[in-house]
Amino acid sequence: MHTIDFMVVGQGIAGTLISYELSKAGQSVLVIDQPGITRASHVAGAVINPFNINTGQPVTNSNIFIPQAMDTYRSVEQLTGRSVITPKPMLIFSSGKNPAPLQVSQYLEMPDPDELSAITRCFHSTETLLKLNVWQIQTDALLDAWRSRLREQHMLWEEPFHNSLLQKSPNSIVYKGVACKAIVFCEGAAVGSNPLFSGLPFTKNRGEVLLLEIPGLSSSFVYHHKVRLIPTDTKDIFWCGSNYTWRFNDLQPGTAWREETLHYLRNWLKLPVSVKNHLVAERPTTGGQEPMVGAHPDHPRIFIFNGLGTKGFSMAPFLAKQLSQTLLHPESAEPMQLVRPLSTWI
Repeated sequence: MHTIDFMVVGQGIAGTLISYELSKAGQSVLVIDQPGITRASHVAGAVINPFNINTGQPVTNSNIFIPQAMDTYRSVEQLTGRSVITPKPMLIFSSGKNPAPLQVSQYLEMPDPDELSAITRCFHSTETLLKLNVWQIQTDALLDAWRSRLREQHMLWEEPFHNSLLQKSPNSIVYKGVACKAIVFCEGAAVGSNPLFSGLPFTKNRGEVLLLEIPGLSSSFVYHHKVRLIPTDTKDIFWCGSNYTWRFNDLQPGTAWREETLHYLRNWLKLPVSVKNHLVAERPTTGGQEPMVGAHPDHPRIFIFNGLGTKGFSMAPFLAKQLSQTLLHPESAEPMQLVRPLSTWI
């Protein structure tokens, strides 16, 4: 039997960051992830934002999450040689319909005259336009760079995980002839079919994203109004989304949302817009979008790291750091900050 320190199931943002933290600490790690699955992390418009546009208030705990996120993503860049995080202004096209009136503050500023001139050429209206400094995460670059690193270090099994093959004992976890001290499930929406966590109150929803070609629109900004446009690594291609559907029977792209979004964009933009791809992914969510992180109440060697929600790319580095300390020092670990104990969910 082969022995390692830890197993991680799933390689979305949660699985990527917890396996990164554990390997950085010198632990032997095996990540098990089925290739070719479209997950919420892969279609997310990942922007780290210190300010909540809907409420007009600073994001809760951003002073804790953002410094750790900067440190983690910069460290991943140095290790992999890939650019994964970029400072980028977000242009907010505000209106009287916004839930909270927005005004110049320590977070929001007016675009300078050159920026405003360039924007005016692209949009029909620049009414109440404000600028917010955010950071864009290159999601595909981050996940692909870490996956390549896992392959190089022989730390990745690219296959489905089968719960029926998991053997639990007080002293170890064994899966397909490999024993480890603990296993962390970072399965995203697949958690719904995991019998170990059937008591957790996840609510499934589906989100749709368009990849749009918009020639002439500057990639120097993120654009926010009714929808959000985020530049990708490909010239003239922008991420657009996303929506939330709580009742659904499949993960097929919806014509109605696509056409409604395109109609809105063509009234917002002066530039031509064409669809290059329409992606759909399933998300696990909780009431209040609280993450579920910690040890299973009945199996202290089985952990979950899931339910990160829309702020996942901001909070995941901080939570992964905390979780890694819990895994490395289980006897002396303090309760994780900013998350509820898992026992209170069941």
